[in-house]
Amino acid sequence: MSKLYTKGNFLCLIVFKYLRDIFLKSMQNLTVNQIQNKTAFSGNPSIDTRNLSIFTEKGAKTQEEKTRNKSIKKTLGIGAGVAFIGLLLSAKFIPQSSKAKIMQKIKGLENGTFKNILTKGLEYTKNIGINFTGVKDNFVKKIEDVKFIGKPYKWFSQKCTNLFTKGGVKTAKKIGEKPRKAFSYLTESIKDIKGKLDASKLGQEIEIDGTKKTLGSLLDEIRDLSAKNADDFAKKFNSDEVDKLTKGLNEAFEGISPKYRENVISRIKSGNIKDLLKVSIYDDMYKKEYSEHIEKIADLVKDSTENNSRIKTILEAINASGDLSAKDKTMLFNLGHSFKWAEKNTKKCKDFFAADLFEKLRELNGGNAPTDVIFTGAVPIGALAIASTKAKTKEDKMSLAMTAGIPLALGVGGTIYSTFNMVAGWKALLVGGIITAISSIAGKTADKIYRKNHNLEESTLPTFNLPNPIENSGFAKTIETGVETVLDTQV
Repeated sequence: MSKLYTKGNFLCLIVFKYLRDIFLKSMQNLTVNQIQNKTAFSGNPSIDTRNLSIFTEKGAKTQEEKTRNKSIKKTLGIGAGVAFIGLLLSAKFIPQSSKAKIMQKIKGLENGTFKNILTKGLEYTKNIGINFTGVKDNFVKKIEDVKFIGKPYKWFSQKCTNLFTKGGVKTAKKIGEKPRKAFSYLTESIKDIKGKLDASKLGQEIEIDGTKKTLGSLLDEIRDLSAKNADDFAKKFNSDEVDKLTKGLNEAFEGISPKYRENVISRIKSGNIKDLLKVSIYDDMYKKEYSEHIEKIADLVKDSTENNSRIKTILEAINASGDLSAKDKTMLFNLGHSFKWAEKNTKKCKDFFAADLFEKLRELNGGNAPTDVIFTGAVPIGALAIASTKAKTKEDKMSLAMTAGIPLALGVGGTIYSTFNMVAGWKALLVGGIITAISSIAGKTADKIYRKNHNLEESTLPTFNLPNPIENSGFAKTIETGVETVLDTQV
C-alpha cells in the first residue's frame, strides 16, 4: 500500500509541476518563435528549444507547415491559458476550509516576520480569488438583461446552476454520510474485539481520570459513544436535513447579483478600489449569515465532538496500560485507527458544511456555474475547433484530434466534472492534467498506427509536450502497449 501511495504521489507531483508551467509556457507561445531541432545557447545538443512550449512537433519541413503549426500552438495555448487562469484565480482553487487549515499551520511557525508575510499573502491571494470570481460571475450575469441574447443566456445559466447545485448537494450528502458509516464500523469493531478477548482480559482494571475501570466497561463506553455519534449524524446530516440546509442557504443568497454589483461599483466610486485586494466583497456582504451558519453547524456536531474527546481519552488510557499482551495491543491499535478515521470524517463534515458548502452555494447564486462552463470548458474547446480548421487534410485533422484535441477535451471534462462535485480547484486541475497526460500518450500511439495503416508520413502537427518522466515511464509504455493491442485486433 505504501509503495502504491508513493508512486501515486510521484505521478501527481510530476503532473502538477507540468500544469504549473502551462500558463507561463502558453504565454511564451505568443512571443517566442520556436526554432526546431537546433542546439541552444552553449551548443549542448541535449537542450531542445521545443521545451519552451507546452506543445511540440516533429520537424515541419516547409515554411507553410511551420506557419500553420505556430498558429495551431498559439490558438491551443490561448485556450489552455484562459482555462488555467480562470481556475487558478477562483475561490475554489483553495477552498475556505483548506485556507483555515493552512492558516493554522502558519500560526505554528516561530519566525514572526515570515509568519506575517505568509498570513498576509494567503489572505490577499484568497481575497483576489473570491473577488475575481465574484466580479466575473455577477457582472457577466448582467447579460440576462440584454435584449435577444439575454433570454437564451438566462436559460443556459439556470440549467448550469441547477446542475452544479445538484452536484454540490450530492457531494454534501456523501460527506454527511461518511461519519455515520465510520462510527457504525467503530461500533461493530468494539463488538468484534470483545468477542475475541477472554473474560479475564475484559475484567482487567485500567486507571482513567483517577479512577479504575475494567477494560470491558471502557470498551462498552466507547461502543455506546460511537453508536450515539452514528445516530446523531444519521439524524442531523441525512438527505432530508441536507436539502433543508441547502434550501435555507439558497434563500439567504437570493438577489445576490444586483447587491454585489452595487457594492463593487459604490466602492470604486468612493475611491476604495484597493478593497478588491484587501477585502473579500462576498465575505463582507454576508458576515452575519456566515456567522450564524457556522454557529448552526458547530451546534449540530457539538455532541459528537464531545463524545470523540471522551473516546480519545479512553483509548489513550487503554494504550498506556502495561498489562496487555502484544496481540491485544495490536487489536486495540487497529481500533485506534478506526476511531481516527471516524474523527477525521467528523471534522471534514464540520468544515465542509460550515465553510465550503456556504461558499459554493453563494458562488452558484452569483452565476458561477455558466462562467465556469464557458471559461473552463467552452473557451479551450472553441480554441480546439478553430485549431482544427487550420489542418489541411482529413488525415491531419484526425491526427490533431487524437494527439491534442481528445486529450484536451477529456482533460477539460475531468476538471469541470471535479469542480462540479466540489473538489478543490488544485485537485480538479490535477485530475484534468492526469487525464490529459494519459489520453495524450494513448492518442500519440493511436495516431502512429493510424498513419502507418494509411501509408502516411509521421505527423508534424503539434502534440502535448509531456515531461520526460511521464513520457518514458513504465506506465506510459503500458498505455502504449494496450492501445496497440486494441487497435491491432480491430484491423
